[in-house]
Amino acid sequence: MQTKKLTSLRILKYSLFRYLPGQKGLHYQRQFRRTKWADVDKDFQVAAERCRDLGLAAVDLGANVGEFTCRLSNFASTVYAFEPDPWAFSELKKRTEHISNVVLFPAAAGDQDGTVKLFRHPKRHENRLLSSVSSICEDSRIVKKGSDSVDIQKIDFVKWLKQINGRIGILKIDIEGAEVELLEALLWSNEVNRCDYIFCETHEPEFPHLLDRYKRLRKRASVLTNTTINFDWH
Repeated sequence: MQTKKLTSLRILKYSLFRYLPGQKGLHYQRQFRRTKWADVDKDFQVAAERCRDLGLAAVDLGANVGEFTCRLSNFASTVYAFEPDPWAFSELKKRTEHISNVVLFPAAAGDQDGTVKLFRHPKRHENRLLSSVSSICEDSRIVKKGSDSVDIQKIDFVKWLKQINGRIGILKIDIEGAEVELLEALLWSNEVNRCDYIFCETHEPEFPHLLDRYKRLRKRASVLTNTTINFDWH
């Protein structure tokens, strides 16, 4: 009972403090969104089962070592998984090499084709799995001191999507801040209408200079009629 009471108080705290101005408010906003994970995961499961029932494909952007790629492979006709971090991609490849309906891309998804720098956590050798989820594409405002970088391929996601046949039942986006440029390209294109459900993690606390663009994306998502977007993924 005590644990439940503390949890309820914590949720109330996050709910109230998320309206604080500046970085504190952004921090509590994220904490509040994380309390919704059970509901988000339930919606994700419903969407996955819908992929199975309708024979739809899924896309996993920021697949890391494949937790959700593997989960989606049990439901989607095909899972297209993108992961730019070299170490994470090698682990992803090992975990999915026996799964016939998974297609891997050692690349980042974005708003244009090209090559970008991927900055990796400076202490990645201490815990490769944990630090691999912190790899970010080029943004000097949050690159941590001591980070090294590797050149990676970036794929124009909207152009790539045009080449894929059929509807996309689930598009999962967890790409550490790069979701802004990708969603700006996708949500104003016709291709967004081919995506039934989008589950996306946003990173306002880490990228406060992008707040206006995040707000614009949420406003755009609210008027889409063919696509349901959940921004509470984490």
